[in-house]
Amino acid sequence: MKKNLTMSFLVVAVMGTILTVLSCSKGDNEPETVAVVNPQKVFMSGLPKSVAGMTIQTNEKGQIISMKSADKNIIFKYTEAVTRSIAPSPDVIMTVTGRDINKVVCNLYLNKDGYVLKCDKIDYYYEDRPETNHMYNFSYDRDGHLVEATIKGGEEVWSWIYENGDITRVERTDHGEKDDEPWKLYYTSASHLSPIVNKGYLMLFNENIPADLNELSFAYFAGMLGTSTKHLSLRVVTGGGESNFSWTLNESRYPTSLKFINHRGRTENYSFVW
Repeated sequence: MKKNLTMSFLVVAVMGTILTVLSCSKGDNEPETVAVVNPQKVFMSGLPKSVAGMTIQTNEKGQIISMKSADKNIIFKYTEAVTRSIAPSPDVIMTVTGRDINKVVCNLYLNKDGYVLKCDKIDYYYEDRPETNHMYNFSYDRDGHLVEATIKGGEEVWSWIYENGDITRVERTDHGEKDDEPWKLYYTSASHLSPIVNKGYLMLFNENIPADLNELSFAYFAGMLGTSTKHLSLRVVTGGGESNFSWTLNESRYPTSLKFINHRGRTENYSFVW
């Protein structure tokens, strides 16, 4: 009887080991959860056809594959899960080229929502050689808003502070020292007593949203830098002065143009086609 019990125990133990090995093997072979870029999560009313003179082209999944103008070309290459190696590889590769523009390559690593969590940015200069390499890290709140960017290994830290769905303040720390005054954003003015609803879900980082993202700001239009503000900003005030934004809307209340006058008097005009 004792011998039979011992044999039964051994059989159960062996079977348990086999099941464990099979289970682990299956788990190792199963694909990991892959972040999927979906611009519709950001542009819930549909993507614009062009932004600031750049025509937008999408693939069969609705993902932006290019943004082109007469002097600028931005290409997005999406890495399929089946083609990725075991070593960490970027989910998306964004390449910026153009007239009088040195090539820039942004290797984008995404979070589960399809937003950029990390960016390895490479600037090319002489003879297509990589000259500088900068690392960006991003954080988002529960609503998908971009709330923090750490640039160049922590040399710069940008924080976007939201209230009721709108950015009201932007703070920057440079080499451990916080700027004396933040940028303050306002959504009403003498000509607009009520805020303008951001029906097109536009966010122009570096322009109407203070930031230092350079070419990486284009990733927003591909749906990879979080969700938009609830309203369109009209003024940005800082210690250095005031910048103003004048929006033109079509009959459906979508922005068709933006006139930007910065605190030094420089004027920029941007157009949007829906």
